[in-house]
Amino acid sequence: EASLFMLADHMSKICFAFDETATFIEDSIRAQLVAAIGQEATPELIDDFMLHHMARLFRGDLLKPFCYDVKRKGFAPEGLISIASDQKMAFTFVRERHAAGAMKFKLSAASQAEMNGPQFVHGLLVQRFSSTTTMHRKLEA
Repeated sequence: EASLFMLADHMSKICFAFDETATFIEDSIRAQLVAAIGQEATPELIDDFMLHHMARLFRGDLLKPFCYDVKRKGFAPEGLISIASDQKMAFTFVRERHAAGAMKFKLSAASQAEMNGPQFVHGLLVQRFSSTTTMHRKLEA
């Protein structure tokens, strides 16, 4: 029993030493990063950085804010659909696809919906710090 107790105590000390070492390394890397960029990195700062560099990297027509009119052909817009987070518009990668025919999908066994017009494929790149809460994005229509 005594040797089992000593083994458990030794394992506990090893785990504590590992935790202390990992914390020291993380703090050291964080201090070097803050010294290199001159301020604490926040999610908002990283979002602005990524948006700036993605706009430089990709064609101008590829990165757009997700904000579109909802309308029928030949009519004035009836509404707006957008993705926003904390009062900031979400930027997405966009590719427009001109379909040869209408897009159809079933609503039930007896009915289906048909949508005409251009089709869009959107991609949204989101990053998050482990120490922060999730940034809430809302699809507003």
